[in-house]
Amino acid sequence: MSDVGVRVHAPAASAVDIVHFDETGTTELGRARLERRGAQWVGQVPAGTVYGLVARDTGVRGDPSKVLLDPAAREVLFPAGFSRQAAARHGVSNSGRGPLAVARPARPARPSRRST
Repeated sequence: MSDVGVRVHAPAASAVDIVHFDETGTTELGRARLERRGAQWVGQVPAGTVYGLVARDTGVRGDPSKVLLDPAAREVLFPAGFSRQAAARHGVSNSGRGPLAVARPARPARPSRRST
């Protein structure tokens, strides 16, 4: 399988971690720091990886206990233990209980059918 790029715009964050989960999204397998490039944080994961993001030091609205959904996710997984209430409580981890991304490669552009 090929790797899929992860890129998130988080200029106020001091760090952004990618959190790897098992295929059900319920068990956290590990974390890795994304690389900062200007206002963006970038990295790669193998296709099919279930993952979320944790942003650090993002200001008063930030909560580093929350695993966040990648806003550019092409596929979303809701784990069996999904809990909207876990996301609402500041300082309480939602790991394994919030929506997660499944890394999928971009589809190749299809040629236009227009005649010129």
